[in-house]
Amino acid sequence: MRTRRATRRIRRSTRLYSPYLLAIAAGAFVHGSVRTAQGALAHLNARETKADLAELFASTPTMATFFFHSQV
Repeated sequence: MRTRRATRRIRRSTRLYSPYLLAIAAGAFVHGSVRTAQGALAHLNARETKADLAELFASTPTMATFFFHSQV
């Protein structure tokens, strides 16, 4: 009887983002964005003001840098 060997497949993408990241939203939203060394990150919120969003996402560049450098 012949045994099958398990094969490991690794798929690599040249995209800078995951193809499964998708967001759908409807309504009136406040738009904010944060520029990091890795790129711009956008955020939307239906309840907060633009100033509130800036405060909420103030540490985003530091976190993005941490995760960027912690990847293997």
